[in-house]
Amino acid sequence: MTGNLTSDTAHRMINDGQLNVTDLFRHAGISHPVMQELRAMAMRRAEAKPGLFTHPKPRVDEASEALRHKAATAGAGVDPMEIVSREIKLHSLPRVIIELQRAIDNPASSAEDLARIISLDPGLSVYLLRIANSALYSFPSRIDTVSRAVALLGTRQVSVLALGVSVLKSYNQRPVQLLNMEHFWRHSIACAILARAIAARSGRKDGERYFVAGLLHDLGRLAIFEAIPDLAREVLELAEAEHLQVVQAERKVLGFDHARLGAILLRKWNFPLNLALAVLHHHEPSRGEPRGEAAVVHLADILSKALGYGGTPVFFVQPLDSGVWESLGLAAEDLAGLEADLDARFDETLAMLGW
Repeated sequence: MTGNLTSDTAHRMINDGQLNVTDLFRHAGISHPVMQELRAMAMRRAEAKPGLFTHPKPRVDEASEALRHKAATAGAGVDPMEIVSREIKLHSLPRVIIELQRAIDNPASSAEDLARIISLDPGLSVYLLRIANSALYSFPSRIDTVSRAVALLGTRQVSVLALGVSVLKSYNQRPVQLLNMEHFWRHSIACAILARAIAARSGRKDGERYFVAGLLHDLGRLAIFEAIPDLAREVLELAEAEHLQVVQAERKVLGFDHARLGAILLRKWNFPLNLALAVLHHHEPSRGEPRGEAAVVHLADILSKALGYGGTPVFFVQPLDSGVWESLGLAAEDLAGLEADLDARFDETLAMLGW
């Protein structure tokens, strides 16, 4: 199934920012059959769609003792809660979301109550109707009212989607230094689509919560780039110079990583605990519930990077957590189906969410 590829193809280094697939998998390890197949898929995809694997990288000189010393000491004065406080002020959720959260927490609230609250925000209503009418659901007839969308999708699903879309809208309004926002959201949207598809293939319900977990899994990284751009640059430089995963470089430079920061942010915004835990553990799902959302997002993150959707100027495919694949009950043959799911839905979802 993996096919035969020439050495030149496997090791071709592309100028002007195009990624070497062998380099992309340097941290991943290929002892697991799934990773072997995924690496072969990435090579075929790089041949067929080279533009997907083009991500301009920062110019970085060879690592020096000064850089290593800076990385070892820079994080000493960084308090993640200061970043959280800043982000909460800059990106306060709209009033309609606060009211929506209250309604969700009130057992007496009905679907009509939620629809009425969502309808107070025309922009949010448009987003949700786009989602309801997209290929993600393929309802036989057009959904033209928020109340019908809530009735068909369910109150929990709509509320989670509304929360995720509100965060996306807030961050879309502000440019972030060093980060190509289009690449960032393309990765996030690819991860969202794949998380929902993985959940469906592994027999899980409530696909929207997996979609939103995938959409927001790197929220903490966005906050780091926005709040402390100088240290974010050091993270990228260290990752490039010492061939580290970006999450490893974050821990060295900052003393914490984007997963922890993102989870704290989501809880401060009163997002559901299971969603915050999915973000917190998406690099190390074995630390959370074995079959929880983090396992799905972990695999979706790996797949999205392997298929060309990186998100940051420096990125690598991370290792597959040993128990995740088995816990999801998938077969290696499912990888091709997941790739097809992504390709079938990506452009429409991108447009649906405003990109």
